[in-house]
Amino acid sequence: MCLKRNTITAALTGLFLGNSLYAQIASGTIVVTPASIPSASYVAAPQPQGPGSTTQYTTNHNCEMIGTISSAANLGNVTASVTVNNAAFLFNGQPLVGRYYELHPSQNAQQSATVTLYFSQADFDAYNTLAATLGNSDYPPIDVATNPNLRITVFHGLPSDGTTGPNGQYNDAVKEVLTPGSIVHNGAGFYEVTFTTPGFSGFFAHTLNSTPLLIVLGDITAQNAGNRNRIEWSTLSEAAGDEFRIERSTDGSHFETIGSLDAKGKAPSQYSFIDEQPYTGVSYYRLYLDNAEKGTGTYSRIVAATMKGEAFAMNAYPNPAGDYLNISIRGGQDGKLLLMDAMGRQLLATQPGNGSTMLSMKHLAQGFYLVQYQDSHHSQTLKVYKK
Repeated sequence: MCLKRNTITAALTGLFLGNSLYAQIASGTIVVTPASIPSASYVAAPQPQGPGSTTQYTTNHNCEMIGTISSAANLGNVTASVTVNNAAFLFNGQPLVGRYYELHPSQNAQQSATVTLYFSQADFDAYNTLAATLGNSDYPPIDVATNPNLRITVFHGLPSDGTTGPNGQYNDAVKEVLTPGSIVHNGAGFYEVTFTTPGFSGFFAHTLNSTPLLIVLGDITAQNAGNRNRIEWSTLSEAAGDEFRIERSTDGSHFETIGSLDAKGKAPSQYSFIDEQPYTGVSYYRLYLDNAEKGTGTYSRIVAATMKGEAFAMNAYPNPAGDYLNISIRGGQDGKLLLMDAMGRQLLATQPGNGSTMLSMKHLAQGFYLVQYQDSHHSQTLKVYKK
């Protein structure tokens, strides 16, 4: 039976009595250190993952690690699976590691998250054997010790969304190549590969020739300048043809692209970008660093800038609600109001009027619901209860 679930920081307090230390857990749940990974393919039962949590997904019989997800978004119920092949395989002439993963949230599947996946040395050895037979310098053997050239390709969406990806599934046109932020050799004998992904759900490992310099940031900042925000960053390495994609968010999870800049092709270099229409209040920014020659990309850390303006406020009353629920919005314009069930499924969409908007709750069963307002500058979600 597996006992580990969501990660919550645990605090210990101790008291020395004689020669003994008596320790007490003040709060939280201790997460067991990964000890093994599956030797055969496995599909885990769906598990709920709420906002701001880190969840380990395992086999149910002996807690073998499938994957770990950290996300600010509410992912609903997540189905995690691992396919284990003894040999690597080819996709469009490119070798892929035989062990690959699928992570399918029931909601917010296009939100960014930090993911850790697990690979054995046998997985890497099988890949290296296949790569050596190809004689293609674009796909060198995996070398995690001296030249960490491992990459992860994420195919967005569901396997049923296309037939052009690996194994005749997924949509090959909707994918991204990610560079792991860390590759750690676990003491139990396998590798923990951690990376940031802009969305889910099929993850395949492989290599790319790392001769071209990947973009490496020195720093990134964001600051307000009146009615504009200025994003600045520097590079430690880059190559001609590289590109920076600037993305903005209201909440640090849902990002949109607002511009791009070509790299200068030499480092160190300094860059800046002006956001002419930032959100009122806090705007979050990140960069997607695109190494165009090899099709790889990574994300920068998230930074924020605050622009003062009319305060945005949203209220729902009465709460708990009876047959009707009133929504008042201040500081928003031309937005959309959504009523959703507790799993995030849309029940109603309307454009709010001036002042207060009344929603009928007569047809709804007793329980919790979500009311979300969103316009080009604001996004807020409230939880309400229908009695």
